[in-house]
Amino acid sequence: MDKMQNYRTVTLKRKKGETFGFSLRRAIEDGAKFRLAEDLPTLHKIINVLENGSAHKALLRNDDRLIEINGQDVKSMSYAECVRFLQNTGDTVTIKVIRLSGENTISPSLLPSIIVTAEPSVENQSFNINISDFLKPNRCIYSIKVDYNDSSIIQCFEILKPHCQNPEDSLDPTFNTIVNDPLDANILCQILSNQTSTTEALTAYVVDSLKRYHALNDIIVLLSDALESLVETGAGNKYEMLVDQLTKRMLLVQTLENMSYDSQRFLCNFIRKNDLPIPLSYQFWNSTEKTMYHRINFNCLMETLCITDLHVVLQFGSPSASGLGKTSLIGYLFNDKRRESFFTDIADYSWRDGCVDVIFADQFTIFDIHGKATDIRLIQSIQPYTYVQIIYVTQEDLNGDFLKSNVMQIVPNIQTIIVVFDHNYDDIELSTMLIKRFEEKFTQWTNIKWTSAPILKTHNSLPARKIAQRNKRLREKFDQLLTQIKPDIQQSLFRSCFQIQLSFYENNYSNLKPIKIMFEIETELDHLFSQLSDKTENLLLVTPISYQQSQSKISRASLYDSLKPERLVSNSTVNDVSRNIQTPNIINKYHEFTISLLNHRTYIELLMVEAYLEKWRGAYMPSLRKEQEVLREKASVILRHLKQAERENSTTSEATSLRQQYETLLTDLRDIDRRLMNVDLTFGLFCDELFALWDNIHKTQSSSEIRKLQNKFDLVATKLAELVYKGFALHILRGRPLQSHSQLLKICMEKLNFGDSVTILTVIGEQSSAKSSLLNSTFGCNFHVSAGRCTIGLYLGLAYYKNMSIIILDTEGLMSLEESGSIFDNQIVTMAVLSSNLVLVNHKGEISSSLEDLIGMSLYAKIQIQSSPFKPQLLFVLRDQTQRDMKIFQQQLNKLKDNIQTNGQFLQMSIDDELEMKHIVLMPGAFTEDTNRDYGIVQKWRTETFSMEINKLRMNVFQNLEEQMNETVNMNFPPRNSSNFINLRKNFGVYLYSKLTTNWKSIDDLGEGLLRCQNLYELSVQNELKSIAASIIVERQNQLQRIGSDLIEMLIKKNDQLMHTNLNTSENLKPHVWLQQIVIEGSTELSKIIDEQSEDALKDYEEQTPHSYFKYMKNHEKTIKSSIKNMQQYLYEQLEMRALERALKTRHDYYRRELLNIKITVKTSDEFTMELNQRVQELEL
Repeated sequence: MDKMQNYRTVTLKRKKGETFGFSLRRAIEDGAKFRLAEDLPTLHKIINVLENGSAHKALLRNDDRLIEINGQDVKSMSYAECVRFLQNTGDTVTIKVIRLSGENTISPSLLPSIIVTAEPSVENQSFNINISDFLKPNRCIYSIKVDYNDSSIIQCFEILKPHCQNPEDSLDPTFNTIVNDPLDANILCQILSNQTSTTEALTAYVVDSLKRYHALNDIIVLLSDALESLVETGAGNKYEMLVDQLTKRMLLVQTLENMSYDSQRFLCNFIRKNDLPIPLSYQFWNSTEKTMYHRINFNCLMETLCITDLHVVLQFGSPSASGLGKTSLIGYLFNDKRRESFFTDIADYSWRDGCVDVIFADQFTIFDIHGKATDIRLIQSIQPYTYVQIIYVTQEDLNGDFLKSNVMQIVPNIQTIIVVFDHNYDDIELSTMLIKRFEEKFTQWTNIKWTSAPILKTHNSLPARKIAQRNKRLREKFDQLLTQIKPDIQQSLFRSCFQIQLSFYENNYSNLKPIKIMFEIETELDHLFSQLSDKTENLLLVTPISYQQSQSKISRASLYDSLKPERLVSNSTVNDVSRNIQTPNIINKYHEFTISLLNHRTYIELLMVEAYLEKWRGAYMPSLRKEQEVLREKASVILRHLKQAERENSTTSEATSLRQQYETLLTDLRDIDRRLMNVDLTFGLFCDELFALWDNIHKTQSSSEIRKLQNKFDLVATKLAELVYKGFALHILRGRPLQSHSQLLKICMEKLNFGDSVTILTVIGEQSSAKSSLLNSTFGCNFHVSAGRCTIGLYLGLAYYKNMSIIILDTEGLMSLEESGSIFDNQIVTMAVLSSNLVLVNHKGEISSSLEDLIGMSLYAKIQIQSSPFKPQLLFVLRDQTQRDMKIFQQQLNKLKDNIQTNGQFLQMSIDDELEMKHIVLMPGAFTEDTNRDYGIVQKWRTETFSMEINKLRMNVFQNLEEQMNETVNMNFPPRNSSNFINLRKNFGVYLYSKLTTNWKSIDDLGEGLLRCQNLYELSVQNELKSIAASIIVERQNQLQRIGSDLIEMLIKKNDQLMHTNLNTSENLKPHVWLQQIVIEGSTELSKIIDEQSEDALKDYEEQTPHSYFKYMKNHEKTIKSSIKNMQQYLYEQLEMRALERALKTRHDYYRRELLNIKITVKTSDEFTMELNQRVQELEL
């Protein structure tokens, strides 16, 4: 059959309340890799064609492949978009299908009508779930009443009364707000005694402790101090019980219950980063109902385990094993866990019975069930996805039915380790005999490994030698058991927490089986990225606009660099390079995907995209990173030899050879860098492409097309601005070469919430010096951290402190070998100094030559803005300082000052003023590595000292910012409450965008001249003024054209009516008379509105340049006025042309009417000729 005969286009109609008589289904198995081809022409096929329905009558059949809906191609459209499109078509829809060979019979197949779509499978069920449905309150929270009578716990809840007014509210502002003062015993005392809003204040400090990675240790330590203060006031007895019950677990539960669902999900990311267990289920006292509830809160896992490669470990015990130390044994199973990673406080025992904590270890997620299960369904929902379950029993269970009735009858095939708590553990012979008794009784269970363990609650009372022996024995045995299990375990069945949630609500608990799930977002991602690799031109395919702009700029730079100074490069030559780059389709499938992800998808699906891309990158980046490190090491060695050869005045040939080797290695490093960028596909990169795309649309598309897309991109800007509050920074300087301009970025910044007081802080430092980590722990940001270069250009985050909005700029690392020999470092440092109130100069390690270089660049950049009325403060943060004694450090500092002063005499500024001790912060290392005596192994963990010192760093930063802000307000901003001040604050996002983009343009345009520039500040201000003036001119000219055109049409219409009224006189048929009349009137009116627009433009200029540092540089007033005045001649010509057109048309109309009248009134041709000649003579007169 001819291929075209397989296509069919039909129009379907439906009545109100009816369907079109068919359903949609994917044409391929979920998760399969695919590409459109003859045997797979589309992603969707028609199913469930109802007999005698609209589709059936139109001769549609099951398995027809959907090609178009209402003329729009839907072959590659996502399932959700396709369904949404059909739902919004109204009562009539035209669809085009293709029928493949053999697919022409009706065979209805009904799918389960539940919240998920089931795909039959031989081994297990497969579901494609809708994440939005699982975020609904009735799906994410499950609560049952429980009997509970521990008055101390109940009283604790009654005092704190955690309550969220609106659980479906947006993100809690606590995540973006820094507490006014560091927590101390006095503040905690006020919180506990209800002198302040208890729940809100406590929530703020819990979140703050987690943001600083202090893991709530500060609050726990201060509780006893607070109790002492309360005792002194006579109220100690009342709160002693409260202090005893406020464990870490209680603090987290109180905080969760005080937050919206969205905030609960976000909070658990911080809990995980602090290496604390996440309470998946917990007891909660309802103060209103006076009832204790057992609550399963699936929100707690939705962001941390939305998609994962971690294996599930499930551990629980018999009632007789409760309280014997099973949670503490996790540290012997997994080498990265410490006792501090678990909730083992004795105060938790009475109210965590049956509760589940989730612990994250390397490659594993551990579900730890405490005591006796309150709702066995949750355990049964976890078991089908379990890699290994660990069950704890005692000798009592040898003759009991716990193992048989609660474990093996439900899921008999799970690999299991049964740990017997043994009072005689140290007697190896007796302990071995006990294990043998268990093995002999349960010989039929072949999937079980048996071992014993000591009762750990008596562990610490033993001699150190005995503890060391136990540690060694336990670790060796658990390592042996896990090694034996690994070969028996197939690929993990666990992919997402939504599997557990789905099993909990939907599963048949008499026949538990794992549920395979696929997400629609994964199917789309497979379609987009399965064909890409490290061999494909990914940047060209995925981000074509950004890529081509980058190539164009590189080509321009190459042309200028390759030509001799005496030769000139014409604009046509440069334009030829741009034209050689192929222009892409305006919006490709990757653009559409990113726009849809932002505008219509959930935040969790965005996290899934990040996880998918991380896994995709993981196939290529590790080997490239390894190759990069090898080359860097070789280059560093050659560079050291080269510098030594130059110092020793070695032979020319030796130095030349070393220099050639070094240049070759640099070339190889830059090639590796290019290859890394080609596979470094991230969500942030896609957002950068949207910035470039919107600008390109404005350049290439008609105004009508732009208007069609405006709402879509406005929503994109809104969503990106919202993501800033979840830690997704806006990319200010992006791409290679770096660029800043973007209309979409400008709209994003307009939508950010800035208060009355705004200040800018920037961090600079060497590559891989943990700048981003410092910002994250200090301000609670979410800047990306990883090995190698992960910050490209400049990112913008936002935090709030008291009445201050702090704009946080994170810069790309300096002193990389890839950028050696360029002015990149100077440009970044200058940008930081030029744009900020405070610059944090971050240095990791001991004082070195690299620190000298960093300080030198910072001081030189500060000289470049010497004409500025205020100078940004430099604050030097020296990290990982093992010796923080100020007296000893002062000696090192004096030596550093001498070196800088000697090598930088040209700076002509006082080094002592800039490098005073008050401008230097000495920080300890964030991590330490030592032997963990609890488990007898060497481990690495975060230090509490670093978290405490963060508070001191904050106070230093805030003091500097407040001083700078006061200076800025006094010297540069209009008076508070003035109209100029209000206007500036209202449009601060636009002002900030203008400032940052003009600063970078000034720096970038200078190029190599940056190193010779002595007054960069004034150049930047002039560029800023020029940009503001140009924007005002364009806006006022457009407005003047609209007003002028409307005025001309009004004058034409008014005079046209008068002319038609008086057409019986020949005087009104003279065009020059009518023209003269309308031009005189129009000129007067046009002059009036031009003067008004000119004055308004100058007012705009004054309002948008209120800073005092503009005062002596304003020289654009005449340009603005003349540019507005230039519109006068254009409008006059428009007036005359329209008037002439109308006058001539009126005369023509009159002549036609006269001829018609003559023809009607005369009877003969002679009379007609005579009458006509007479009328012509009259008109000529």
